[in-house]
Amino acid sequence: MAAIDDCAARGFQVAVALVGRDGRLLFFARDPLAGPHTIDVAQGKAYTAVTFRADTGTLATRTFMADIPGVMRIGGGLPIQAGGHFYGGIGVSGAPQRQTPGDTDALCTQAGLAAMGETLELTGD
Repeated sequence: MAAIDDCAARGFQVAVALVGRDGRLLFFARDPLAGPHTIDVAQGKAYTAVTFRADTGTLATRTFMADIPGVMRIGGGLPIQAGGHFYGGIGVSGAPQRQTPGDTDALCTQAGLAAMGETLELTGD
């Protein structure tokens, strides 16, 4: 919810998806005013972050990935890692781009990840 709150404070309506290590949806939340496309895109970003264990914004130039079903090569997806453990991925969709596709989504994703990171670090092994 921290990702949604961060984007709302910036004036944007977004969707947020969390997926486990297997890429399957664990949690989803969406501002009622977020566009319908944000549902699939947020989930796709989270899935991509897990699949490649990478920030989705760094995958934009990897054109060989363009034909892989479900892969989103734009900012807004991050892997969830804490205390040496890999937990899954988070994806945010719906904020307008400033300079590169997904760059504003990525800021909100960072806020969500930071909020989760505190919890994971405290409860992790």
